[in-house]
Amino acid sequence: MNQAPIPHVLVGRYDVYILAEGQFRMDGGAVFGIIPRPQWEQKMPPDAQNRVALGLNQLLIRGPDTLVLCDTGVGTKLSPRQREVYGLGPLSPWTDRLAPLGLAPSDITHVVFTHLHFDHTGGATVFADEGREVRPAFPQADHYVQEGEWDDACLPPEGESFAYQFSHFLPLRETGRLHRLRGSRQLLPGLQLHVTGGHTRFHQEIRVTDGGRTVLFPGDVCPTPHHLSIAWRTSYDRFPLETIAARRRLLAKAFQPDVLVVFSHDPQPAFRCLTGSPDQPEAVARHAPA
Repeated sequence: MNQAPIPHVLVGRYDVYILAEGQFRMDGGAVFGIIPRPQWEQKMPPDAQNRVALGLNQLLIRGPDTLVLCDTGVGTKLSPRQREVYGLGPLSPWTDRLAPLGLAPSDITHVVFTHLHFDHTGGATVFADEGREVRPAFPQADHYVQEGEWDDACLPPEGESFAYQFSHFLPLRETGRLHRLRGSRQLLPGLQLHVTGGHTRFHQEIRVTDGGRTVLFPGDVCPTPHHLSIAWRTSYDRFPLETIAARRRLLAKAFQPDVLVVFSHDPQPAFRCLTGSPDQPEAVARHAPA
């Protein structure tokens, strides 16, 4: 079977790829919050258990002497019961996922987390030697997360412990390669980490800007193209007003020329440009690599 091409654009000195891990399923009412089912099911039809299919997408940024992975997906450690709950099919290890690009996990130099929920950090660690011991999946990489996000993940707010799994991120602390950031910053030339809040208290988005082009990876403040409208928020946002503010900033930025957006849970992952207006935005896939 021929593998589908990996979506790719050139952003100045950086080659930017979308690594699609597959799909998982979440309750449609939770994914769309206050939006009535007759409206959201037209965009994302649910299954018999009221679950909608969401993508599991990560960003890979390849530059001179750097390979930056943004989020790490659900990974391969989930139990059979967890896989059943989330409707997960077979998932490939990182060795297989990176091989089409001629890469190995040891080639990754930086890992950046938008936040530490299980579907964004599961691939950061793997089982060692067919056992239950867990080790980092990217042994040569420095890992970056907001310090406040790390603190919240280690001591989850009431009612949110289900969203974090310690085995996904705690082993990173022992490597000496975990960097807990305090606020927005430039990680590399043209690569910005910007704290948005909203979905979690210290959620951050990634921006790649170089050569007159920008790619935005907004994480879960706007998880799919269907969440561009301000009212279409998920029930998982801890701070809804901050999500609204972050979404407005995203719309203001993304309507500019030469700006592309990659949505972490887009069921049909693509580099998308925004059309329409901030009141009625649409995200159109850009099919041709450039």
